[in-house]
Amino acid sequence: MDGSQARTWRSMTRCSTGWPAFLPALDVMGERVVVLPFSDYCDPLVNDENIWRLLIDRLLPEHRPITLRCLHNSLPLADERFTLAKQAKWHRLDVRPELDVLCKGMHDSTHRAIRKSQREGLVVRAAQSEEELRIFFEMHLKVRKYKYGLLAQPYSFFQNIWRQFVEANNGFLLVALSEDKSLRDSSWCGRTRSITNSTPLFQAIFHTAQRFC
Repeated sequence: MDGSQARTWRSMTRCSTGWPAFLPALDVMGERVVVLPFSDYCDPLVNDENIWRLLIDRLLPEHRPITLRCLHNSLPLADERFTLAKQAKWHRLDVRPELDVLCKGMHDSTHRAIRKSQREGLVVRAAQSEEELRIFFEMHLKVRKYKYGLLAQPYSFFQNIWRQFVEANNGFLLVALSEDKSLRDSSWCGRTRSITNSTPLFQAIFHTAQRFC
């Protein structure tokens, strides 16, 4: 995340939740410091050890648990006051090669799933309005509530993502349609009887390559 993206993300998060980049929290999970909620990862936006210590030294005296999700920045790992809790794998795909090259790298089962979806008349395309964003949100809400038993992010969170990124042509949301009816958000939800994740994944690669490469 570069400086401009970070400013956009902080602005969006502040608009949707009223929170700054971090804040102390006290809820059913206990007392802790929360940094940019709902982020897959959140590296400290510093590249110098002295600046890192100036930043973190303001939080440590609060004596609240601090959890960081770092992908690019190793400064917290070098800080003896922090310990590594767990590690996760991060998957990244280079979409710069030609689409035919990317397709050849996919498993045979992925090609079969895509052909099946095409035979059944499934269409995956970029969402065109906030009404379709709302359809995604309703599905996301049900998955969070009934499948995972978790609270969902507020609609304003996704609305601000839409306005800050999608409307600025810096991102997109994919929807799956069958007979002009939305089946689900095709990037984030689970399986249905007539669609697998292979088709929306292929379309996500295609849209990303066309728009940003």
